[in-house]
Order: sequence, then structure tokens, then C-alpha cells
Amino acid sequence: MPVTQHACCLISSIPAAWTLAEETIEQNQSSWDVLTHTYWRDYKGANRTAQQIVSDFSIGSQLGEGDFWIVKAVPTRLAANIWAATVTGYGLARSRVKVSGAAQVEHQQHDNTAVPGYATPQKVSVLEAAPTITVEYITTSAPNTQLVGLAGTPPMGYDVRDSIWTSLTEPTLNIPYGWILMDLPFDTLANTDVSLVQEVWQWRFQYAP
Repeated sequence: MPVTQHACCLISSIPAAWTLAEETIEQNQSSWDVLTHTYWRDYKGANRTAQQIVSDFSIGSQLGEGDFWIVKAVPTRLAANIWAATVTGYGLARSRVKVSGAAQVEHQQHDNTAVPGYATPQKVSVLEAAPTITVEYITTSAPNTQLVGLAGTPPMGYDVRDSIWTSLTEPTLNIPYGWILMDLPFDTLANTDVSLVQEVWQWRFQYAP
């Protein structure tokens, strides 16, 4: 559930004439946290349009004093020259790196395979471990897309059993092997260099039949 705070103060990243009336933050386990500010302003004798109001809340500019950036602003006329603006920002309520994983297997079939313990080649059906790790974080740097497909070290890993093919006389060498960065989807906020990044890692054994 989001936490709501009521205040009557000024926020430096918004024009000073706007008064912050309400602040709501929704902190999520994954994806963006959402910060919502509601402001009001009395223009007194000056007439304003919604288009003029929204120009005070540029998409991509910082919202509040934390790591939040404006993604939406909705102005509402309360009276002749009195306006409210509901402003939504995406970002992080606190420093967070989320790690999730799965320990699935891959089904492989091979013909005429030399199998330890058998004198002649065998037709085999094998279950190989193929665990994955997904690391999610926010960055203001360009995502390292050039690293996709290469071996590396994820921020957090876990144990993987030994390969069953290490004793083969002439195994196939997998390149690369170990933890491989398989995918790097990211979501960049408009008019910013702020991205929500997911690193998807998969384990690949060194040898195969």
C-alpha cells in the first residue's frame, strides 16, 4: 500500500509559486517506485490555460529531492484562477538491487554419445541444469548492451552442480561458458538518461557431448 504524507511546503525542483499539498509514494518490490505530488496555486487576477500550467512540470525533470523524475502532470482548474496539478514521478524510494532466479533444466537428446561407464556409444536423453539469475536496478549510465552474449560475473550467484561430461575423451567445448549475460532489457524515462535495467544471466557448462 502506498504511504501518504500531507504537507504545506515548497519543493525547489518545482516553481516556487506552487504549494505542495499532498505527497504519496508507492514502493514496489520490482519495477519503478511511484511518487505522486499534488500542488495548488492561486494566479489571482491572471488567467491561465491547462497547457500553460503543464509547462511548469516538464517531463523528465526531477520531482522532489530524491531520485524521481516526472513522467506525467495533470492540471485541474479548481476555480477561476486557482489550479491544482497532480504530478507523477518514477524512480527509487531507496537504493535497491532486486535479484531473482530460477533453477530450471534443459532437455537434450544425443545420438552415438560416449557416456562414462559404457563401452559403446549410446543414444541418450539428458537433463542439464540451466539456472538463471535476473538482476534489476536503476542507472543513469547507458546500459552495457555490448556485454550481451559474453561470460561475466552477476552481482549475486548460486551453486551449480558439476557437469556430467567432464570425463569424456573428446567433449565439445562451449564458448562462452559459465555465467552468460543472455539479455539486457531496459526502460529509459523520456527526456532523461535514467533507465530501469534487467540483467538476465544463464549458466552454461564448459563441456557438452
